[in-house]
Amino acid sequence: MKIRPIGTNMTVLEVGTDEIFFSYEMPVAAWIKGKCYKTSYKHSSTTGRHINKFLDGRRAVEMSQQFFDDLIKDEDGMFD
Repeated sequence: MKIRPIGTNMTVLEVGTDEIFFSYEMPVAAWIKGKCYKTSYKHSSTTGRHINKFLDGRRAVEMSQQFFDDLIKDEDGMFD
């Protein structure tokens, strides 16, 4: 697992070959098993620009914000 800042308030969490993209502190897009996903929730226009920069022209399937929240959920309770 590796955290990589890619711009101001933009971060990518690399987990193997998968990537979870964060705008500010919110997971909003991902590249998982060769597929792109982005949140269907309408965040700020700045977050929208961040998502577009991360996607870099790739088409993405829209998923609920809950999908992205679940990607980073601490199932083991390690952070409680």
